[in-house]
Amino acid sequence: MHQMFKSVVLAVLGVGVVAAAGFGLYAYRSPIEAMQPADRPAFDAATIEKGRILASAGYCAECHTAAGGKAYAGNFPIASPFGTIYGSNLTPDPETGIGLWSPEAFRRAMHEGVDREGARLFPAIPLTISPR
Repeated sequence: MHQMFKSVVLAVLGVGVVAAAGFGLYAYRSPIEAMQPADRPAFDAATIEKGRILASAGYCAECHTAAGGKAYAGNFPIASPFGTIYGSNLTPDPETGIGLWSPEAFRRAMHEGVDREGARLFPAIPLTISPR
């Protein structure tokens, strides 16, 4: 009986280790190389206008602009069930914003909630909050 219990415990631990390893492989997102400002793609007026409309429709400025601050420069405090989260800087500044992000990195952040370095943007995305 003791041997059977030991076998069951080892089997459960083995399944747990395999499941944890599988989840780790599934959840891992590799970093995306920084893009130099000189390599930034040029966008035509229609694409820029589409981006402006999407940012307006998504209320992006609500969480990414502090009171009295520069538009999209971040630092807006958001009270959440996880504590206070501060909106990040979405300006093209290469040091404090997303100026080194490629279009691929930005798309991944918007669609998968993963930043350029491969870290999850949770709990902020997707967190439903009321606009100001």
